[in-house]
Amino acid sequence: MGNNEDIILKDVLKGTTNTTEMSEIVKWLATNEGQDFLSNDIDESIKSLLQGDDSLFAPMVPVPSEKILARINHRIRFQKVLRRVRNIAAIVIPITLLAGFILYASSHRSAGKEEYTEIYVPKGEQKKIAFEDGPRAYLGSDTKLRYPKNFASEERKIYLEGEGYFMVEKNPDHPFIIEMNEAVVKVLGTSFNVEAYPENNNITVQLDEGSIKLTSSNQKEYLMVPGEKLTYNRKSGDCVITQINNTPLLKIWENQAFSFNNAPLREVLETLEHWYDVEFQTEDPNVWNYSYTFQSDRSSLKNILSDMEKVSPVVFQSEGKVIKISMK
Repeated sequence: MGNNEDIILKDVLKGTTNTTEMSEIVKWLATNEGQDFLSNDIDESIKSLLQGDDSLFAPMVPVPSEKILARINHRIRFQKVLRRVRNIAAIVIPITLLAGFILYASSHRSAGKEEYTEIYVPKGEQKKIAFEDGPRAYLGSDTKLRYPKNFASEERKIYLEGEGYFMVEKNPDHPFIIEMNEAVVKVLGTSFNVEAYPENNNITVQLDEGSIKLTSSNQKEYLMVPGEKLTYNRKSGDCVITQINNTPLLKIWENQAFSFNNAPLREVLETLEHWYDVEFQTEDPNVWNYSYTFQSDRSSLKNILSDMEKVSPVVFQSEGKVIKISMK
């Protein structure tokens, strides 16, 4: 070490140097050369003290070299720890930042690129589909279905506007969920029918096999068992579950037929409107007092209305796309 370095070292020990000079000296003192220098310097200081005035050893006067040594050792230890922390940080921080960036970019990329399949079934038709992981469904007339091309690992969620009959294998690790406006059906392994046209206040669910749970918009839950029909009113929030003895709806879908069991006239006409693209109108509120139980194929609206007239005092008069309803 030269004269200039000696001056800097003295300033460091007195605490009057700047941060850069102190850092350089401390780094040097941590080397073998620096350690040797300290050892020699301390020996020289002690030797000088021993050869000096006895007054230097007066009681209560500390030996300067001990203070210097303690101070230097403290700084050396601090610098070693700091250097190790910096070395670790130099490795860990970039890796952490890189991993975080990759995770962030991946999540945003996957969210931005998530693709959906959308299906619309025109009025007067029905469609059978199969999802990639096994569930199957019949979709009714004037129905919209939207679902991701690749289901998430936790759940399989689809979005329905209209009517569908679903057949889903039991899989508690990957529940099948149908979202509708104002309600959600969680499938626990089952075969069931859902009707949820957006313009209708009522959502109806009929269960053939297994079990399902409907959760309303106000977070009320309704668990269904086979042979039950649930009617949930989106406007009022009321929910009614009734026992039914219908023919399993799967057969109805396979035969492309209609099946009504003590269904109010309004419910029957809503179904017919979607299938035949017509509009029913009436000025007589008494027509809504009647319910119907029947099965029919979908070949002819005229035949269906004729059969309904035979079992009730209600008559239908066609005027193009509009059908007038009145009492006999």
